[in-house]
Amino acid sequence: MNRSPSDTEIEELLGIVDEKLIDELIKISSSVTKKNWGNTVHCYYPGRLFPSISITGKECSMKCEHCSHHYLEGMIPAETPSALVEVCMKLNKEGALGCLISGGFTADASLPFQKFIPALQEIKRKTKLTINLHTGFISEDVAKKIAAVGVDAVSVDLVGDDESIQKVYGLNKSVSDYVEMLKLLRASGVKNVDPHICIGLKYGELKGEGNALKIIRDNGFSSLTFIALNPTKGTPMQNVKAPSPRMIAKVISVARLMMPMSSISLGCMRPTGAIRAEIDYLGILAGANRIVVPTQASIRRLEKEYHFERHQTCCVL
Repeated sequence: MNRSPSDTEIEELLGIVDEKLIDELIKISSSVTKKNWGNTVHCYYPGRLFPSISITGKECSMKCEHCSHHYLEGMIPAETPSALVEVCMKLNKEGALGCLISGGFTADASLPFQKFIPALQEIKRKTKLTINLHTGFISEDVAKKIAAVGVDAVSVDLVGDDESIQKVYGLNKSVSDYVEMLKLLRASGVKNVDPHICIGLKYGELKGEGNALKIIRDNGFSSLTFIALNPTKGTPMQNVKAPSPRMIAKVISVARLMMPMSSISLGCMRPTGAIRAEIDYLGILAGANRIVVPTQASIRRLEKEYHFERHQTCCVL
């Protein structure tokens, strides 16, 4: 395919179930990636040099079916502005490169960033840390203040299906609310906004991923990140079948054909276990030129064809 697929073709491609046809699609998108991005894959290993911080500790008012607060457990708590400054000063002193600042959301899927603005200003003024904020829904006023602080990136979730927003997230919001949030962040002057799409969010099935990709394309984003549903023990989705490696690769392939010049990442959250190596292998072939902690097995399979560069930050940077 020597052109970007039409909206109708996008849905047709995402509807392919035959494995041989998916493999052919991957071959096509792989050639597009190499043509525009070469054979370098950027591998990210955040770890202690780029840890995640929660400004709400383990608290979250949402009850998302795929998370249930699980992913807050491994984050550094910093529940007050002074605590956030203290944590970041310590990280800076210990040689950290930066941090992701996030936390549990309020019932309307936002984070209490307003009171942390002075703390962020102090951190950017007194340290060399690179800061990626995971904001959730945000007001215009706070967005402008975050932009003025000079944070290095904002990661924001994008869901392209109303039913998934309402059933999985339990939110009384729609796709249009997400679109407005993206536009608001861009208009505020934030220099690097990276939309995140969760493949298989709707109980392991594809629903709305194509719509989310069209939103990213139509709004001119130069980068995007894919994560994928990871059925997690202790959540309502623990017994859901994870999206298959080819399903994940298919979505990445379509994204690459739609946006050949956009940087595509395969992010932190994706299924674990035996299929992880295949997800990483097919994901890179399909068009991901950035990946977080790739399996060694996938690197070994691809090392004759690709050059891998290591970075100790998060993938949106």
